[in-house]
Amino acid sequence: MRRLGVAALVLGVMVLTPPQTPPLLRALLWLIAVGAIAARRACWAALLTYSLPVMASAQFFAGYPVRVAVTWAAAGLLRLLGLAVLPNATVLSWHHQSVMIDAPCSGLQMAWLAGLLALILANAHELCAQRTGRLLLVAAMITFVANALRAAALFLLETQLRVSEEWMHDMIGLSLFAGVVGSVLRAAARERGLAHAGRVRAASGEQNCEAVRGEVAGASRATIGNFSHAKAKFFVQSGARPAALFVFFVLCSLNVGKPLLAASTGVSKEPLQTTFPGWNAAPIFRANASRLRAIDLDPKTLRFAADFPGKIGVFSDGPHTYILRWVMRPTRKLHSSADCLRAAGFEVAPGRAEIDAVGAVWAHFTASRGEEIWNVSERIVAADGDAWTDVSAWFWENLFPPEGTTGPWWAVTRLERKGPS
Repeated sequence: MRRLGVAALVLGVMVLTPPQTPPLLRALLWLIAVGAIAARRACWAALLTYSLPVMASAQFFAGYPVRVAVTWAAAGLLRLLGLAVLPNATVLSWHHQSVMIDAPCSGLQMAWLAGLLALILANAHELCAQRTGRLLLVAAMITFVANALRAAALFLLETQLRVSEEWMHDMIGLSLFAGVVGSVLRAAARERGLAHAGRVRAASGEQNCEAVRGEVAGASRATIGNFSHAKAKFFVQSGARPAALFVFFVLCSLNVGKPLLAASTGVSKEPLQTTFPGWNAAPIFRANASRLRAIDLDPKTLRFAADFPGKIGVFSDGPHTYILRWVMRPTRKLHSSADCLRAAGFEVAPGRAEIDAVGAVWAHFTASRGEEIWNVSERIVAADGDAWTDVSAWFWENLFPPEGTTGPWWAVTRLERKGPS
């Protein structure tokens, strides 16, 4: 009954959520409801959440704040070594040299894997909810420290040793991740030992002594206890369990029908507050206007553009394809092109930020699917000239901006094909 009650409570919350609730959040609530009924332990239910595609949203919402924290922690470590390093958002500065902690260095993927390992070990060791939560907290703390150490080590490589080979970056990351795995294994073993010791104490004579001492107080509550037992028995026999099941299935039906009801009634869209200036105002048109030609959007992109808070266009100058997104406000719908390419089956390999001929900084990565290979660069530009290389930094810096610094913005993605057609 308790599990059924928890599931019914979660489903009741889902019924009250507005239609604009993100699908990922609704899926998480569904998994909590399913886990409350089917899971034997809290760690098993928590493991269900790993079936959700949370990494893209985690990078969007948490990537920039985590990188800021890692930057400050790395600066503290470097100061302990005698380097007067100054942290500025996600940039480490020292003697006119700057090293940026970019999106792939947020450490969220390492934290995701450490959390998965912690939950698998918690299930294997049959840990309770309290010990599972403690193990997850330890895994998160260890991952943060390892990521700060990695950022500090990469800073030393690039500013002190003048080494910038990719394999060195990979070796540092793998070595620290191995340390994270070993630390999580050790923490899980410790929690297992404490849990085993607790079970041994519970089965010892201390439990019997406690039971004897409780007999005195228990005798005075015997009458009340018998009455409570009879009341509970009546509660079940009188149809309370079927009634609870009926409420549970009604809530399930309401949640299943809610998207259909929202689609039939319609959700009012926020009116456009800014007049679209036209594609000629996009940054790439300033130098390539004569060579660019528009490409028709495919049906899937047209459906996405219908709810996008702005405009979407695709252009080509021959060797390059440009995806332009004009957006009026900070929104989750403006995501990195890497997310779309992963969804299309591409393997995405992050690269170093690149600087073009006019000094503009672009995020860069490679997308490959079989023999098809694309070099992809992207950036976000504001009307006043401010620019960002990842959507998480853009989102948080403009979510609560100083007065007079709101959008709109241009998000530019440049694709260049390297593999065979």
